Amino acid sequence: MAKESITCEIKRHIGILSYSTSGWRKEFNEVSWNGGAQKYDIRDWSADHRYNKRASTMTREEAGALYVLLGKELKRDGEYLLETIRSEDCTPSLSQAQRLKKISQDGLFTKDTASDILAEEKPNQKEQLRFPVERLRRYFPRDYTPKQMEDTVERLLADWQKNRTQREHDGR
Repeated sequence: MAKESITCEIKRHIGILSYSTSGWRKEFNEVSWNGGAQKYDIRDWSADHRYNKRASTMTREEAGALYVLLGKELKRDGEYLLETIRSEDCTPSLSQAQRLKKISQDGLFTKDTASDILAEEKPNQKEQLRFPVERLRRYFPRDYTPKQMEDTVERLLADWQKNRTQREHDGR
């Protein structure tokens, strides 16, 4: 008895979900098996579509149920993020937003992870003390650069702090 061949016809290519280093692609397609009813199919394909492996096929109704479940899951991540933003009273920087998006896409999003990322100090939130160079210029030689001025001020403050500590210690 001859073995029947199984045929798979891609009726509509919907998109590529991922690429592997070996050249295979995980694709989302609408397919027909052996001329049967069209179904949604997530499967690994070789670049030329001659070979395939690892698959999940579903009817339109099953795909609809998956859509609802994915929507709920992704909405949950968004709700967690909004809750964390409110509790931490901060908004993410661009870098933080990109990291939050990546962990959500990777399925690793948790309230704790979001909280940890949002709690990181952002560069623009660090306190700084600034003086216009013109305001300090009169205390330094003309050829001093702003960096030399800053280093000198820092050294003078360290000496001042050391002397103040010594005076407080001697006064006790």
